[in-house]
Amino acid sequence: MHVYRFRMFKEDQEDFLRDFDIKANQTFKDLYNVIHDSIKFNGKELSSFYICNQNWKKLKEITLIDMNDEIQEDEEEERTEPKPKTLVMEQARIKDFIDDPHQRLIYEYDFLNPQTFYMELTKVIAAENSMTYPVCSSRKGNLEIKAVAVPDLSMDDMAEESMNDYSDYLNEDIEL
Repeated sequence: MHVYRFRMFKEDQEDFLRDFDIKANQTFKDLYNVIHDSIKFNGKELSSFYICNQNWKKLKEITLIDMNDEIQEDEEEERTEPKPKTLVMEQARIKDFIDDPHQRLIYEYDFLNPQTFYMELTKVIAAENSMTYPVCSSRKGNLEIKAVAVPDLSMDDMAEESMNDYSDYLNEDIEL
């Protein structure tokens, strides 16, 4: 059995690196779990893996859960069409998506406070019988999570005055 070694890094943290070894027949959910154990994420946030090309362009998304409805309604033609199948981590085996010796992935965690990680396949090795996979095989540095700044939603005087001007237009009588 083959084992894929993926190196994970974060663009804005040079001292953060992780290497993960995972068997080819394991799933993206298995990879998700070992990442969360290594980084100490709570695992309660939505996340996705993206299969990328060599320029980090996202090609396919593999989600934690399928949030699409089963049927998409097209109001113009009044017919129903099935939506494209959502790829879900629990069902997506690693070997079914790795087609490049340096396959690239993007892992996005927590869409409300986004954390983006870049991953690249660095080695394909033989599985060791004594090892339990997946495993974090190498680690460097700790992750520094920076919270997204929440904008001040209170209106300043100028914005409030502008809104009052706009409401004048809403209250005008219009002759038809």
